Amino acid sequence: MPVPFWLLAMAVISADPAPDTAPDDGPRPLDLRIPNLEVPSETVRPKSSYTLLPVPLVGYDSDNGLNLGVAGALFYNDGVTQPYRFALIGQLLITTVGVSQDYLKMDWLNAFGTGVRVNAEARFLIEPNASFYGIGNLAANAPQGHPQTYYQYDQTNPALRLEARHAIGNDFFFYVGYLFEDVFIHAYPGSLLTVQKPTGWQGGVNAPLQTGLVYDTRDFEPWPRRGMYDEIAVRTAGPLTLGSFAWSGATGILRWYRLLPWDLVLAERFLADVMVGDVPFFDADMTGGIEEMDGLGGFNSMRGFVKDRFMGDGKLLDNLELRRFFYGFDLFKQRFDLGAVLFADVGRVYGDSFADGPPLLFHWDVGAGGRIMLNRDLVIRGDVGVSVEGVRLYILFGNMF
Repeated sequence: MPVPFWLLAMAVISADPAPDTAPDDGPRPLDLRIPNLEVPSETVRPKSSYTLLPVPLVGYDSDNGLNLGVAGALFYNDGVTQPYRFALIGQLLITTVGVSQDYLKMDWLNAFGTGVRVNAEARFLIEPNASFYGIGNLAANAPQGHPQTYYQYDQTNPALRLEARHAIGNDFFFYVGYLFEDVFIHAYPGSLLTVQKPTGWQGGVNAPLQTGLVYDTRDFEPWPRRGMYDEIAVRTAGPLTLGSFAWSGATGILRWYRLLPWDLVLAERFLADVMVGDVPFFDADMTGGIEEMDGLGGFNSMRGFVKDRFMGDGKLLDNLELRRFFYGFDLFKQRFDLGAVLFADVGRVYGDSFADGPPLLFHWDVGAGGRIMLNRDLVIRGDVGVSVEGVRLYILFGNMF
């Protein structure tokens, strides 16, 4: 999986040894919320500096196998803007099942002194044996009677993504984004994709333009214990945006975090997404929002199911987690905190209408996982999800939400 900007930024901060007097009663107060684009502080670097950082990437998930790669990052710190003023980040990653995810990203805070944060990303994805089990909640019945390749296809996807954000006060920010992706599809002869021939089954250009508003009051981004992180967004694609497919969509996401007795944290994410028009099937697994999310099914939506197990123009998803850190220690002047998570995921999709099976036909999974936080900044997660269709394992960076 690609490594988010803030994880590499955290790695830069984590490169400084943690103080021997680091407290044991929870994460130290470090506010890196996206809305605060430029916050003068006596705690930031007193002068400008450059940091060059190579980061080895190792992970595992049941969909893509072992993930191996390297990321390189160049950060410019001006001594004022947090966590940095400018970043250039590149990644080369390949998995043992042949998936390749490469990108080059730019992140520019307070661009030209306007208070606008600008992101640009050029990426290239090769995904053999991508999943297609059909469109709709009923079409996704447990597959049987066919070889696995019946439910698969190959895709190659070069893409360019642009985004600009601007803070509105302390807790809100507004953003505009554009994605241009040219998707090349190779369908296996006799596969479900060639039988159903959904929109876009032979590939094409997808080019959505998106805008949204985010509300962020989290107390600590890597491990929130209080606050909310909510979002509403709309998007549209068609000839005017240089796309081959004309469609529109809307997304609402609610995330909240509450500190309970015994240092337990209750966290929930609820998502509702709807798309109308000529939606290409390879985008029917995506939702809107500032953070791209595919599914339903996989490491960032429903952890007990194969990636993209459920696809449709409408999606409902709820993730509930109970989190806690149990033990912390210092080793070689680095801080380690060990924790665990119990979780449940539930969701359903809709094909081209809301008349897609019984209203209460939801899919669900449950599971547990371990967490390691390095220097109170970088979270490593291992999750095991269990559903009626089997057991899935994920070892990745960052909490799911």
